[in-house]
Amino acid sequence: MRALPLSKFPEERVLDLVLYVPLGLALTIAETVPELARKGRSRLEPQVRLARMVGQLAAKQGYKQAVKLAGNRFGTLHPKAGPPPASREEDPGGAKSAGGSARTATMANPEGGAHPRRAT
Repeated sequence: MRALPLSKFPEERVLDLVLYVPLGLALTIAETVPELARKGRSRLEPQVRLARMVGQLAAKQGYKQAVKLAGNRFGTLHPKAGPPPASREEDPGGAKSAGGSARTATMANPEGGAHPRRAT
């Protein structure tokens, strides 16, 4: 980069600093930014792809674990798990559901209260 010739007149120095330097900087940025973006993309795109793939895998695994834990705690919640278990309530006709005894146990809820849970 070559040095700017210093003008002997203060008005020209002010004009350089106030007008020409900002315009020159804006033009340089406009010319340089696309090249810098291309360089950055070519160097970092493989790492970004790998990071995205790892993130997606981690999200899927986390989802599976959360569904498993929630299913263990509250019963099956995952829509692909198949049909819901037989009703735990008695049929309107008075007959017991196909799951066996209608006996229930109470399980403590960490937030307070109790959840009815079928004893097996």
